[in-house]
Amino acid sequence: MQLLTYLTTVNIGSWSALKVRDMAIEADCKDFYDFVYSGFSSATHNMWPHIASYNLEQCTNPLHGWHGVPRVKKVPWDIHYLYLSAKYVQKAFTLFDEKLKISIKEDSAFKYLCDWLSEDDSEKR
Repeated sequence: MQLLTYLTTVNIGSWSALKVRDMAIEADCKDFYDFVYSGFSSATHNMWPHIASYNLEQCTNPLHGWHGVPRVKKVPWDIHYLYLSAKYVQKAFTLFDEKLKISIKEDSAFKYLCDWLSEDDSEKR
């Protein structure tokens, strides 16, 4: 619905000659890429699927062709997205440490977050 082909081709170059999918295959993370890349990439890069869901409302006037009207919708906090984001960052850090043979003895920030999320809610107030 929002696609105007003459406005969609944007090539700003790349730091790598590889596409993201090819990098995932090379890093042996294709299953992870297939599972999460599109959803997070859409939100990160402000792509239409995300914008249409969170920043547009349909015009109520049928004479306007049901176009999208920009709105900043109040979206409730979802702790699940915090957890998922932290989990995926931890996955990247772990892979980085393994590849460079880095050994860290301290608990990760992800472990602290998981401990905090598993605490009784009354302790957080």
